[in-house]
Parts: sequence; structure tokens; C-alpha cells
Amino acid sequence: MDFGTELKIARERRGLTLQQIAASTKISVGVLGALERNDFSRLPGGIFTRAFIRAYAAEVGLDPEQTLQHFLAETVDEEPPPSARRADTYAMNEPGERERFANMLLWLILLAVSAAVIYLLLHFWRQPSDTHAETAAPAASIAPPTARTTGTREGPAVDTPVLAPRPAAARPDTLVLDIAPTGECWVVAIADGEKKVAQLMHQGDHETVRAQDEIFLDIGDAATFGFMLAGRPGRSLGSSGERVKVTITRENLTSYLRS
Repeated sequence: MDFGTELKIARERRGLTLQQIAASTKISVGVLGALERNDFSRLPGGIFTRAFIRAYAAEVGLDPEQTLQHFLAETVDEEPPPSARRADTYAMNEPGERERFANMLLWLILLAVSAAVIYLLLHFWRQPSDTHAETAAPAASIAPPTARTTGTREGPAVDTPVLAPRPAAARPDTLVLDIAPTGECWVVAIADGEKKVAQLMHQGDHETVRAQDEIFLDIGDAATFGFMLAGRPGRSLGSSGERVKVTITRENLTSYLRS
């Protein structure tokens, strides 16, 4: 049984229409129909196609990972490489898909610009602190403590400098965020200006993000976003279907912990 037929049979067994699945998964009817017809040229490719397949399989009662493996087995010799696929194939199929593609592209551009701005702000914010640390360290050793040596028959007493070992610089605390969603949730995590996570996550998925100064989060569904911060459970960040953006630092860390 080919991939598309397996999906169609599972859907009909549950008595669902493509329109019903599209309403619950937010995937267009055109893409769902293309999956059932094995028309893979209409799919966006990459992580988006994988996310669509997992969501469809879950709706019709199939195992998402096994269904994805079935798809990959059928397309390994058929699907063209991403560099050869026209970028607008998916967007131009239907008017609704064109708008979805444009919104997704705009969102990715804004995310890249935001990451660049955050990186520059962190870079210039750190410079004065680092300069002060470099100039303050030698000053501490200008006047070391002295120990007085008792005079002897050969000469008078003298003051001998005692060079105390310089303490090692303390390493700043590290922010550790463990992401474990309770349901389907789009997650973007940027640690110190570097993107660490940008994917559709599901229940059972897990990602760990570490940062020295801050972690920026863009969450597609606040109600399904489960997380632990510094080994402690995090609080709810919002209601079902709500998109939230937060920035976690060492200063405000406790405000995101469950009371």
C-alpha cells in the first residue's frame, strides 16, 4: 500500500473529511489532498512537510513517526533536492497557500533581524564591563601585603612583600532551559543572540537550551509549552492557542517558575 492510500484509508475509517482535518491541523485542503494523491511536488519540503505528515497521522489515528518513515522511504528516490525545487511551488498552488507562505517568509525575516539586533545590543553592552574587569585586576596587585622579617646579627629588619595568589575569576551562572511540550507547539528559542530551536514540537519531544545572559522565546501555543528552568518546573505562560514572546534572564528567572 502506497503512502497516500494509507492516509486516505485511515481518514475514511474515522469518518473524517479533508475539510475537518484542515480545520483542526491548520493545514490547507490542497496540501492534505496532495499527500493522499502522492503529489509530493506540491509540498513545501523540509521540516514543514514532516510537521504536516505528523499532524495528519495523529488526526487519523496513525503513528506519526512510522507514517513519516513510510513517506521518507517512498520519496528518497523521487523527491528533488531542496536546491532544485522552486521556492514558490508551494506558495503559488492556491491563494490561501500563497498568503500563508508570504506570512511565514515575513516572520522568518523579522526573526533574523531581531536576532541580529539582540546580538549587537549584547555585544556593546558587555564591552564596558569587560574593560573595567581588565583594568581593575592589575590594580589589586599594586600594593600587596608585606611580612616583617625579624632583624638578625647580619643586618636590620626589612619588610618582605608577600604575593598572595590571585583568586580565579568566577564563571557566570548558566541559564538552563529544558523544553518538553505537552502537545503540538511551534517553538523558537534564541540563546545570547544565537538561534538554538526553531521547529514544531510535539508531546514527548525534548530540547535543552543553555545561555549565559538571556533566552528569548517565541511560542506558538502557550498552553502546551511545558518547560523547566534551572531544574525547577516553569509556570504557565498563557492560554490555549495564545502566542507569547518572553525574554528570560538571571535577574527575572524566578518570575517564570511555578510557585
